[in-house]
Amino acid sequence: MPKGFLPNADAALLAWSANFSARLSESGASYGISPEEAADYAAKHAAYADAFEAAANPGTRSRSDTVRKNEARAALRGAAGNLASIIKGQPTVTDAGRILLGLVPRPAGRAALIGRPAAAPFLAVLAVSGRSVRLRLSDADSARTGKPAGVLGAMLFSYTAPAAAGPPAPTVEGLPPADLQAWRFEGHTTRTTIELAFPSDLAPGSQVWLTARWLSPRLQSGPIATPVSTHLGGGVSLGSTLRLAA
Repeated sequence: MPKGFLPNADAALLAWSANFSARLSESGASYGISPEEAADYAAKHAAYADAFEAAANPGTRSRSDTVRKNEARAALRGAAGNLASIIKGQPTVTDAGRILLGLVPRPAGRAALIGRPAAAPFLAVLAVSGRSVRLRLSDADSARTGKPAGVLGAMLFSYTAPAAAGPPAPTVEGLPPADLQAWRFEGHTTRTTIELAFPSDLAPGSQVWLTARWLSPRLQSGPIATPVSTHLGGGVSLGSTLRLAA
């Protein structure tokens, strides 16, 4: 989505961003935005707000205040553009939802022209090393080992069964929850071979499930893949991290 939807004036941009950040922090999942992405944007908004306040006071403003404000503004606009592109690709986000975020609605008559992947990817676990899982996404409808035609990348999700002391998530015959809201969004990737590192607080032998969905060049998401599972080994990982495999 082009950044032309953003206000040009500093004060107007700050007001727009405050609404955008608050709504993503409250219900980002409904717009296809992960909690981590919403938190990262909230941090950029706070940095811009602080820099704007310092630069807006003519009595105390310095040249460095203006430079800091301009740098924070550029970072904020870039992050807003990236998140808006993700939101644009979510077929479940209505025009009313876009307007609440301060985004422009879809042009009349254009929705039918924007295709989305019709099939889900096929996931295969290639290897497990400690708490790192190496997996591959491929075209489930052919012998291709890469992405199907018209696919830009994928969204990756993981699920780990809660500890016995916690309330169990609803499962059927030992399978992970059907509701994707119960899963953890791991990130976007344009590669098909991925290495995912799980947190160190997961016990060795923990069962983890993985699934994904393709994204079109317009960032529209396709169906969810059939989940695959594996068991973690030992080793140390500082946090859940998505890495592109070479």
